[in-house]
Amino acid sequence: MTNEKNVMNSATISLDITTKSEGELMLNIFTKEGGVISKASAGESKSITVSNIIQIELETTMESVTGTLEIQLNRKQERKITFV
Repeated sequence: MTNEKNVMNSATISLDITTKSEGELMLNIFTKEGGVISKASAGESKSITVSNIIQIELETTMESVTGTLEIQLNRKQERKITFV
């Protein structure tokens, strides 16, 4: 008999805004449990770790934005095997 479950179904999202112009970028992260909002200004870097991610949206007050959005998925699967 095999019993499997997913543990640590999470994601670390890093945002690095290299734009020099004034403004703000809002990162809306939707998970199974609800939503998380993270704001960053021009020249800032932010990271956030969430579980059970569903969707990511970016909103900005800047006309043009340059930067990096990095998503690291962290997933671990446990398996328990019972035999006689």
